[in-house]
Amino acid sequence: MKRRALKTLCWLIAFNGYCAAQTWTVAATQSLQQTITRAQHGDTIIVAKGVYHENLVIDKALILRGQNKPLLDGKNHGSVIRITAPNVTVEGFIIRRSGSNLTEQNAGIVVEKRGDDVIVRNNVLAE
Repeated sequence: MKRRALKTLCWLIAFNGYCAAQTWTVAATQSLQQTITRAQHGDTIIVAKGVYHENLVIDKALILRGQNKPLLDGKNHGSVIRITAPNVTVEGFIIRRSGSNLTEQNAGIVVEKRGDDVIVRNNVLAE
């Protein structure tokens, strides 16, 4: 029994580097959605100040953190942020210009039914 526990412990220590969450940094010249797509569950994405003309889908557990209130602009189309996964945090953004189609439920931030334990804080919703 001790030998099996020791093997398991050694395996966990050996592969710990592969399981650790990663921090990504995104500049205004980069695609935020591409970074979200590349990120793994549990990662943190730090978004630098700037204007991002994108409609985002967050489909995995992530922390999306804006530095100095970056602006997410939805270009008057769709939802600016759609969260489809549990355990997501979105904080520190100015969010503006979502679409206006209420049948499609366009909004600045949409949290779908699967979005349990979602934290949305310290954001500004603007027109």
